[in-house]
Amino acid sequence: MRTRTFIGAAAVAVGVAAACTGGGVSGPASSAADSATSDGAGQDTAAKDGTAGLDASPASDTATGGSDTGSGGGDAAPGDSDTGSGGGDTAVAGSIPLEQFASAVAEATCAAIAKCSLGWQFSSLAACKSFYEFAAQGEGGDINPAALVKAGKATYDPVAAAKCIAEITKSCNPLKKKIPAACAQMIKGTTKDGSPCDGSSECASGWCNKAAKPNCPGVCTPAADLGGACDGNDACKGDLTCNGLKCGQPTGGKAGAACSPSSCDAGLWCKDPDGPASSCTALGDLGTACDKNQPSCKAGLWCAEAAGGETKCVAQAKIGEACPPVSGSAGPFGVQAGPCPAGARCVMTAGKVGGATCMPVVKQGEACTAEGQCSAIDLTCAGAASGKGQCTPLPGAGESCTPPNFFAGQFFSCALPLFCDEATKKCGPAPKAGQPCLLICDGDLKCVSGTCALPAKAGEPCDDDNACSTGLTCVDGKCAAPVCR
Repeated sequence: MRTRTFIGAAAVAVGVAAACTGGGVSGPASSAADSATSDGAGQDTAAKDGTAGLDASPASDTATGGSDTGSGGGDAAPGDSDTGSGGGDTAVAGSIPLEQFASAVAEATCAAIAKCSLGWQFSSLAACKSFYEFAAQGEGGDINPAALVKAGKATYDPVAAAKCIAEITKSCNPLKKKIPAACAQMIKGTTKDGSPCDGSSECASGWCNKAAKPNCPGVCTPAADLGGACDGNDACKGDLTCNGLKCGQPTGGKAGAACSPSSCDAGLWCKDPDGPASSCTALGDLGTACDKNQPSCKAGLWCAEAAGGETKCVAQAKIGEACPPVSGSAGPFGVQAGPCPAGARCVMTAGKVGGATCMPVVKQGEACTAEGQCSAIDLTCAGAASGKGQCTPLPGAGESCTPPNFFAGQFFSCALPLFCDEATKKCGPAPKAGQPCLLICDGDLKCVSGTCALPAKAGEPCDDDNACSTGLTCVDGKCAAPVCR
């Protein structure tokens, strides 16, 4: 597995990195990791003291909802302060060279987290920046556009990049609308309309249309005007978003209006956002239908799966009560309120298989009893097994470690960019080719059957899809491109 594949999702959850590279974000991100810890975050929550998201108080350890949350603190832009690792300022005033882009995005992302309590929480700005710089490693244009430019599929404007990041960090809800105009100017695709494409960032028109054949290369296509057909935000011109398969306004959706997951007014959620009958709908009362992928229930309720697969708004459990450690509700990739109240998480209970309890979220230095209870992902509940633990920083280079237990709420064993060596049980660099692995490998290597290896190319042998290069699947023991039909 590539080093940033797992953690890169966090950057998408925050939205800054995705916006910087022109990637359309049509809805919230989620992860199977949420099955371990579920924050009781309510909707429409934002920090106003400039500290939330960086080992903030339990009440601030929350997920973001789909409606406007306001902003707190002053505007943050790259280069405003020295916030941690990376060797000082990451950009010359007014421009960001391509080789410094990943570090500048990391700094902007952490500024948004600190100001708005977005995405994963960290104990310090330095830890946050280290995390996101690491997330940008490897190829791909979703976080770092260097690969697109190197391949000749796009050009990069360093001045527009600086303006883009400055604009993004002004808002506490970067997913509320499409990326600022400066961001669209930062990465310009070179592929002409009518030509094949893999992603919208490489198209001169800004839209790679894959609607007709999802498994096939797309076709660069002109974006649609207001009211035009669409299958995602990239398909719409300017600030327009794809609301119910038609291009519409990005905000201000009233009850009954066609919508996208972020276009409805406060107190409303978008029902059936990907269908022709999408509509802004009032937040649900107890027992009403809801959507686990959106904040769709009133305060004090959360969207739970009922018998037969239906989802309904149910009451949150109290601290100390049993709770279901479900996937997709709040937690580090949180999108809405979870099964526990604000300031608490649904944490796996030590010694109980499948058991979980609503526990208070605690800060660094405070007492804890289980992994997943600490407020930041770079903290661990040391001594949790004894029931008398303390939230402490993850171990550093050469220090003892244990492999992470995702289902117990422990996502990392060592301070990034370090990993726990399977053989020595010490923190060190990510394993290289031929070395044993659990999930993570160095660079573009993948963890295949417990050993780091280069991903297989088309025609090369494989045991499963994970062994193949990005975009390929394992068919009859060999990596091959998905069948285009």
